[in-house]
Amino acid sequence: MPPMATYALLDATKLPWLLPDLLENSELRYQSLLQGEAQVEIANHAPYLVELKEGNAFTRQLFTGAKGIHGLWEKSLGIFIRTRSNFAELRHHLRRFTRLQNEHGQWFYFRFWEKTILPALLEGKPVELAEALLQDVSYQGLILMLPIPEDGKLIICQRQEEHCSLPLRPPKIMDDLLTAFNAEVSKVQDVQEVQAVLAPFSDTPEGLCLPSSQELHETLKRLKSLGFSNSEMIRKALHLYVRAYLQDQSEQALALLNNVRQGPAIRLWHLANLVKD
Repeated sequence: MPPMATYALLDATKLPWLLPDLLENSELRYQSLLQGEAQVEIANHAPYLVELKEGNAFTRQLFTGAKGIHGLWEKSLGIFIRTRSNFAELRHHLRRFTRLQNEHGQWFYFRFWEKTILPALLEGKPVELAEALLQDVSYQGLILMLPIPEDGKLIICQRQEEHCSLPLRPPKIMDDLLTAFNAEVSKVQDVQEVQAVLAPFSDTPEGLCLPSSQELHETLKRLKSLGFSNSEMIRKALHLYVRAYLQDQSEQALALLNNVRQGPAIRLWHLANLVKD
């Protein structure tokens, strides 16, 4: 039985122009999942499969955090793969998923290495596509590892033992996956909104407590149900809410935001007046 090997599938879009140069000088075997004219046109933004070797400098970079020299872990460049398949077999398998049809015959580029995609595959009907992705030529199949550095998490995805070697239908992007994917994208965008709102308050003096990320996520969700659909207005409302929180006026701020008899812009105006220095 072939030994387990470790690969990375890295997205040059996250590190354009630089990643292909790093790979060329890495002394590791690598190749794009694209080929022909597509690879020529977007070589600096293509997905690259890399066979990792222990002790290699580039391998260490991929697993080094932001505090290390040239660390790339925080860049979320892609996914890591463990399998008994060799390089050529794995690349051939993964290439089947770069373009998929939906139920209506439309073709999609499927960026399955994105951190918004893999979580969307793990529940409900999209699981069938996940099973197909994980079923390579080896009996055990792939083990996919998706780093979520901003949350300090590592999602590990592998086939259920009872499903090993079972034939699957040709993979397709079902409407359920698109729904799950949109929900996952929304989650990521919400996290980014909250992080952007909290960033200006990073130097808040000791003794003053900021609202927790969880509280801001709940407030953001509430804002969407209260007529705040514009991203800029949501961010402004959250920013003003944090200021009100620091002034011990969070209850008054929520009362103003909850007043749906007034439009979002009027409610923001009242909130801005509430927190005037």
